[in-house]
Amino acid sequence: MIISYLIRVEQIKLINGLWSPYKDLQINSKQTFEVLKKQTVLSVESLYTDGIGGHGGYVFGNLALFDQITFLFILLSILYFLYKIVKKSDTNSLFLLMAIFVTFVIGMIFTTPPPAFHRISLIFPFICLLISVIITDIYIFIAKKQRVVAFFLFIILASSVLISNGIHFKKIMAKDGPDDPDYPQIKQYLNQQNKNMFYVAAFPSYGLGKILFIMSGGKITSVTQPLDELLEIIPQNDTSFLVILYPNEESIQKVKTKFSNSVTVANYQKHALLRVN
Repeated sequence: MIISYLIRVEQIKLINGLWSPYKDLQINSKQTFEVLKKQTVLSVESLYTDGIGGHGGYVFGNLALFDQITFLFILLSILYFLYKIVKKSDTNSLFLLMAIFVTFVIGMIFTTPPPAFHRISLIFPFICLLISVIITDIYIFIAKKQRVVAFFLFIILASSVLISNGIHFKKIMAKDGPDDPDYPQIKQYLNQQNKNMFYVAAFPSYGLGKILFIMSGGKITSVTQPLDELLEIIPQNDTSFLVILYPNEESIQKVKTKFSNSVTVANYQKHALLRVN
């Protein structure tokens, strides 16, 4: 696992990475500073500007990572935390900001362009915490004198962040699409058959079922397990649909041995879709 991680680092690092446009750049040269400067500006702008960030298939609809309201709250929160660090020597605030800053630098600035949002996904909960703290502290400060005003202000601030994120997420889903062209075709076939439940023969974390769940607005559900395990749980007396990732003769034969009336109804680039009954 460590070796795989080190190989990955060699591939995606900004300077001299195997996949980097700057793989032949000499470290400590004047150009190194210019490249880092350019990548830093690009990474920051991608947080609030559409069409800049997103990498490796995780393009977030080619939109900015944050909507305008959320980004404003983040900036205000950072200023507030800096104030707590300077004026109150708050080590908790220091830790939170450092965790966000270091991850942002390593995950986006020091890796191949365009800025990769998914490489900083580990700090998304910290960003939520950042915003939550400033909203809560505003409530506590005002509640000392005007509890009712503080309550309604808290509702307004919290709701504005939640609603703006919800709208931003819907925009992403409307513009984003899966890299795998098989996914929408599988979804279309299931819709034609009025089937909202299907099985996926793949490793448990495979994303087909989750993506179709989101694409369908939560209507299409699935179970994803290795084929041998699925064959034990697919009902015998009902028509089901089974998707096999990277099918071969052996996997198809396994299904037909267990369910003799099974039929392959569609073959896609990486998947086979079978009607099992």
